[in-house]
Amino acid sequence: MFEHTQSSQVVHVQEPGFLASVFGYFALALLVTASGTMAGFWLMGNNLALFANPVVFYGAIIAELILAFTAHSWSRKMPMGYALFALFALLSGFTLVPILAIAGATAGVSMIAKALFASVCVFAAAALYGWTTHRNLLGMGGFLFMALIGLIIVSVLGIFFPWNNTMELIISGGAILLFSGFVMYDVQMLQRTNLLNPLMGAIILYINFINLFTSILRFMLAMGRE
Repeated sequence: MFEHTQSSQVVHVQEPGFLASVFGYFALALLVTASGTMAGFWLMGNNLALFANPVVFYGAIIAELILAFTAHSWSRKMPMGYALFALFALLSGFTLVPILAIAGATAGVSMIAKALFASVCVFAAAALYGWTTHRNLLGMGGFLFMALIGLIIVSVLGIFFPWNNTMELIISGGAILLFSGFVMYDVQMLQRTNLLNPLMGAIILYINFINLFTSILRFMLAMGRE
């Protein structure tokens, strides 16, 4: 969501080493996220009061959002960029704990595993399409960004006016389609333009994957309640 307004600036096909770096950082972020999630579950099991403390949990969410929205700046400053990249992935893993705990308590670890597998498959398929298609997807940026704003507004409204199960299915299903579209768009943007550095490219793909995973998990939870 950081560079989508510049979709018309097609410059050149990136060198293979650039994309290898992007996906290398992306894989590293997922590993750090797993560590953050394990740390979160450890804290929840050993000191639930501290984990549930609004200052701790919501502080982590706020810090995560600040890092996300300032990533374009700090991703270019090394070595600080590497440290903040790791911190961002760690916080993302930590803030995933509540929905993972709900899913585990509701349907068992198998649902989390299925959602993760489905997320990998959808992400890989969308990325492969974005990489191989001859169709120019960069014009989708404006539409995807506006759809993202709409999803954010709907999600905020859902905090104050909880949706019924049917609405949850519709919203999470729409989010799956939206972030699949972002994966296709962003992979082609990384392939064809020089708008981003490798670390920033990895951050964008990582955010897409995490949102895709949580959307699929929410969809499965809603399906299980039908």
